[in-house]
Amino acid sequence: MEKKYKFSPKRFAIYYVYSLFLLILLSTAFSLYLHYSNVTEPIKSQISTGEVPQAIDQGLIFLGAVLISTLIILYIIIKKQYYLIRLIYISVFSLASFIFLALFLNPFYDYAAHFSQNLSFALTLFINFSLSVFLIYGIFYAKNTVLQNHALIVLSCIMGSILGEILQLIQLIIFILIFAVYDLVAVFVGPLKRIAKEIENAESALSTDGGYSFTRGMFINIFNIEIGIGDLLFYSAIAANLGLLGLIGFLYSFISITLGGIITIILAQKFKIFPGLPIPVFLTVLLVMVF
Repeated sequence: MEKKYKFSPKRFAIYYVYSLFLLILLSTAFSLYLHYSNVTEPIKSQISTGEVPQAIDQGLIFLGAVLISTLIILYIIIKKQYYLIRLIYISVFSLASFIFLALFLNPFYDYAAHFSQNLSFALTLFINFSLSVFLIYGIFYAKNTVLQNHALIVLSCIMGSILGEILQLIQLIIFILIFAVYDLVAVFVGPLKRIAKEIENAESALSTDGGYSFTRGMFINIFNIEIGIGDLLFYSAIAANLGLLGLIGFLYSFISITLGGIITIILAQKFKIFPGLPIPVFLTVLLVMVF
């Protein structure tokens, strides 16, 4: 999260809490849908584990992939190939949207196939394509910031709810702790610090030249306070996993993510930039362990 203006609680609080509540609500609903429709069972059989050493290995492999991707993005930004950043984000988001929506729509396809398999395939493909186009348009091309934020929240929930639903609780805790530590290090002394600096310089230059923002899709913007897509994805995964515990899990995730986010923003006023994962993650682990 990066501060771009003096924080005003009265101006910010309502929309911020609304955005997180929407993310948590959608993530919980999507997770329950995935759980009771059993569409993720084949993935769970390959990934889900309650063994701590195996979960640590999986988390480190995932972290390695994220680190490599981050370094590639940093290199491209340093080389000022901003159009390539935009192309990569649009391509990756489009592919992810289509694949994950296909998983969500699988029960619809199975049901419709009882009447006509060809019609079922055509309808499912049409719905998937239409929803994907709408989300990608909202994220990357819509001029309305509200539409952009909502589209990015929905796509984050689609991806995050799958991650949260397929992981066991202990597995998720290990994952988020690994990434919280990485986030803390990367923002203050690692590649994310350099990326933030390069983006700030590049956005200033492009704004002066009348260019487009190549960072669309990287953040939601709430009154000029930015929350990264990575933070949203892990918030969604936390809400999706805890949501399977019922109402108490929903409350845990809402308290830890919202309170953690507020503390993070307050700290961002002091440090100018502060990682969005550590505080919500540590509060989540604390609530789960204590209660």
